[in-house]
Amino acid sequence: SFFKDKENLYQLVKRENFFSREDINKDYKLMFILEHDKRKMAFPVKSILDKREIIVKEIGEELNKSDFFQGASILGDGKVSLIIDVEKILDYNKL
Repeated sequence: SFFKDKENLYQLVKRENFFSREDINKDYKLMFILEHDKRKMAFPVKSILDKREIIVKEIGEELNKSDFFQGASILGDGKVSLIIDVEKILDYNKL
């Protein structure tokens, strides 16, 4: 599948390869454009909650078994946010 903006056509990241939620195939209204080494793909999202500066911390062995997370960050409210590894996601989704 592909996403087209006004000027470019991007391959869509297949979210089902990374997440196993029931609502995975619903229509998404926003796209993050992921880029690494001049390679770009569109990553569908439902919404953007906030923009924050964070410190990425290493994750434990259990989560590290998933190749698609680079680390985690503890947010101001104490919740943990996983940080995706853009390079690995793009490599996994090569045409």
